Parts: sequence; structure tokens; C-alpha cells
Amino acid sequence: MYAVELGAAMLLQFETTDGIVRILADAGRKSHRVNDRLDNSIKAFGGDKLRIDLIVGTHYDADHLDGLVDVIENPDIEIGEAWLPPVANDTEFALAGSPLRDESLLALQLAGEAGQGVLRRYLADKAATCSRLASLEREADRRRGRDARPRERAFEDDRLMLDPNRSQQGGVEPSREYFEAHIADAGVTIGRASSGHAEDDITDPWKVDEQLKEYGERARWWLDDPFIDERVTGYSHLAHIEAQTLGLIRESTAKDAITASSLAAVVEALKARSIKIRCATIEDGKPQTFGWVKPVGQPGRFERALPADPDAPKVILLGPSQGLVNKFRHLLPIGSYLMAARLEMIPVASITPSNQLSYIMVVEHADQRILVTGDAGANDFKVSSSPHFHAELIEQLAPLHIVQVAHHGGANAYFYRALLASGYAKQAETTRLLLSHATHDSHRPSDNFIRFIAALRRTPANTQVMFTSKPKEAKVRDVLTYIAPVVGTEATSGDLTLIFDEGWSLNAHAVSLP
Repeated sequence: MYAVELGAAMLLQFETTDGIVRILADAGRKSHRVNDRLDNSIKAFGGDKLRIDLIVGTHYDADHLDGLVDVIENPDIEIGEAWLPPVANDTEFALAGSPLRDESLLALQLAGEAGQGVLRRYLADKAATCSRLASLEREADRRRGRDARPRERAFEDDRLMLDPNRSQQGGVEPSREYFEAHIADAGVTIGRASSGHAEDDITDPWKVDEQLKEYGERARWWLDDPFIDERVTGYSHLAHIEAQTLGLIRESTAKDAITASSLAAVVEALKARSIKIRCATIEDGKPQTFGWVKPVGQPGRFERALPADPDAPKVILLGPSQGLVNKFRHLLPIGSYLMAARLEMIPVASITPSNQLSYIMVVEHADQRILVTGDAGANDFKVSSSPHFHAELIEQLAPLHIVQVAHHGGANAYFYRALLASGYAKQAETTRLLLSHATHDSHRPSDNFIRFIAALRRTPANTQVMFTSKPKEAKVRDVLTYIAPVVGTEATSGDLTLIFDEGWSLNAHAVSLP
């Protein structure tokens, strides 16, 4: 696992009778320069050919996707296939109950001949939404007695710049800086100076879906719906709540736009090299196995195979499900969230497709099982409108020898509950939990992670916690005995290396006890 602060990047390498198989899951941001570190990692494992058989962009987030562009554009690295997050294009109208199709997925739309036009329309839609929300926030500011004029001037050119028709016809395209400005401005409304993973809680989309059903499709046309204006302007005692709700939705919308640009850059790099793109999903509650296949005289690849070759690596996909992707396709229109937030006061800070639609998979070889999670919310493990988990998915969570702790050890309750509901806590084999977060992170590991370690009721002899960046002492004081020792040069951050050869050995771990 590479040290990429509050991002993620993991390189998995497996020896087989047909050669070495490699999977790269994420690559942090470009500034982390994972591309420059791959050569040493590959050569240290004993390979003489720079080939990555499968690249996985685990989810719809810039700090996991951006660094992949340099890897893909590196002409010295041969690449077999890429799996990109199966996020539907939420700016397109879809009939409730309509089946999910590949042509609805944003990554595959961007990979098509009209990909640039798709991106322009997507950004124009998000920009118009941000502009509309900003305007409503200003009105809410006035209702709660705040001077909105300085903030209005910051976006006074919105009407000229963000005409969706103009953008779609090749006019001005909203920039990353424009959306970053909206995130910063929304933070003023919300009452915080910055935004990041720390605010990304995991909510239950199935519950939100039930709440929205009674309101029908009316909210989808929210840009012209006087109901929204009435709620903001007609009730001054609600202005504080209304303004923060609007700010949270605007922040999420602007993040979507930035991430879409990151996804588009990855897609363009893959298209330039004619690398196959897949957006993989599972049937609800049903794990899907992809076995390694190596035809004679051809490169190997992962294919749906059951049973898989027991002597070759396999990927057992546990999420996201088609049902969850489809739920978010219908939930994502901002008006629906705004309506639900108004009438039910449901939490909206966490209503985003990014984490819930993250890939979560077990990679298995030589009877060793590695859990790759990205920022997975593990919502797929829960049966819709039920406190129970899908049995077939839970069964795949034990045993686990290596666990990438989802969401950087954040407040990800469903993930921890799913692990506790499986046989993971009782497995006899030693397990290693890997965390990647910012150096001296103020929010991570979360209290939920610490409670999870306590709930496992396992000893430091069979459970180790490892970091790519040094945590604050206050965040880990209750699990200090679980933290693995330093191997190699001690530092506040560094790449983490584990090797299996008749047993797991820790070859590099720079982070010491706080």
C-alpha cells in the first residue's frame, strides 16, 4: 500500500505458473506520484515486465482516480483492463423502475464517441445547480439576518458563464476552480472552513428511497418549482436549517463535477491506448467471481468464471450491486433530496454516490484473502428496508488475512458491522488491518474504528494495525498495542509492504507508535 495521505493506492502481485498477475487499486492524486514508484515495486517482487493486468478505480473520488492518469499514460507499462466506478449519469432523467443499462453509466458514456459532449453537459448541469443553490442560500442568509452581499459578488458572473445551452454548444466550460470556489463558499454557509472525507458519513439509501416515494417525481423539476423558494423565503425560523441544507447539497454537487472531470481524464487516457473499460456490478446480495484466465499465446484477463481455477488468482466482487446503482440513479437528482430534506429533515451531508458505490472485493490466491474496499460504505451488505445482512455477502468476509480498512478508518458503521456479523472476529488466522489517511489526521482513525477493534475481542498476537501515515496519539491511544512495529526506516509516512511466502512477513512499515 502506497503512502498517499488521504487517498488510496494498493498494488497486489501474485505469482502463478503462467507468470506474475498484478492488480492496481487506485493511485491517489497526481502529486503522490504513484506512477514513479511502481517500477521499484514491480522489480522488487521479481518481475521483469512492467505490466498491470487490472486497474481498479474503486470509486467516484478525485483522490483515488487522479493518479491513475499518469500510470495509464506511461508507455513503459502494459495494461490489460480497467474497472471504473459504475456511477449512473445523474443529470439524465430516468423513469422510476427502469432497468439499469450500461449506456446509463457515466464512465461508459465518457468512453463513447460523444464523450466530450457528455462531460460538457454534465458540468453545465452541475454548474447551473450550484448557481441556483447559491442564490437560495443568499436568500436564507437574509432571512437569518446575515449580509449576503459580499458572497453574492463572488458569483455575480454566474448567469453569463453558466448558461447550460451555451456550455453544451461549446461555450465556456466551468472550471475546476469554479467548483472549488462553490465548495469553499458553501462551507461558509455550513459553518466550516474546509471540506473533506471527515464530513462524509455513510447513510442508508434504501431508507431515503422509501421516504422519497410518497413525493413522486415533482421534486425533479425543482429549478422551476416555487415550492422551494417558498420554503426558503416564507419561514424565517427555518432559515438556519434551510441554509445549511442548501449548502451541503451545493457542496456535494460541486464535488460531483470535480470528480467527473477526474473520471473523464482517466477515460481519455484509457481510450488513447485502446484499453478495455468495464463497470462491474453484482446482482443484489449475490457475490460475483472473476477468475484469472490465461489463453495460450495471449495476455491473461479476469473473466466471470465459476468455478474459478483453484491455482490462479480470483476476484470475488461484493459490491456495488445493480440495485444500489439504480437506487442512486433515481435518488441523485438534487430536487428529490431537497424535497426530502425539507419535509423530513433527513441528513443530507452524506447523500452522495461516491462512497456507497465503491467497489468492494476479495482478491484470493494460495488460500490467502485480501479485502480491497476503497471508500466502500458496505450498504450492499444490508437487505433493503431490513436490519439483516445478505448471507452470501457476509460469508465472504471470513477469513480475511489482509483488510484495507474502508473510508480511511472513518465513521463507516455499516462496514464494521458487516465484518462483525461475519466469522471474521473468530477466525484463527492472523489478520492485518491497513489504514491510509493524512499525517496526524484530526478525524481518523474514527471512534467507530476504535470501537470495532474492541468489539473484535482479538489479541495483538493475531491482529495487527498498520499505517501509511502517522496518526495522532489521541486517536489511537486505546489500540497502541495492536500497531505493528517499524520495519525499515522510521518516518511520519511511508509505503507499506507485505509479502506472503508460506506465511506473511512485513517488509516495510515506516510508522511508529505515536
